[in-house]
Amino acid sequence: DARICAFLWRKKWLGQWAKQLCVIKDTRLLCYKSSKDHNPQLDVNLLGCTVIHKEKQVRKKEHKLKIIPTNADVIVLGLQSKDQAEQWLRVSDTFR
Repeated sequence: DARICAFLWRKKWLGQWAKQLCVIKDTRLLCYKSSKDHNPQLDVNLLGCTVIHKEKQVRKKEHKLKIIPTNADVIVLGLQSKDQAEQWLRVSDTFR
């Protein structure tokens, strides 16, 4: 069912990072605290969203996806590599 899923870092409101299981299923981004959870901590419709890949050479999260949904707060995900960021970008581009 899922189009893509991985454990990614999600930036919280005070700038802290939390590792979560992130899944794009149908047109939604779902983020779970762990793979055992049944209810997502985040559930956002990606239709019409803007997604930006930011690449930084800093010690912390080098690859980030900034997701700007039409009717929700901005979401920032930290990814492990440029390849992983590009995979997530390709999947999320289908919702524009």
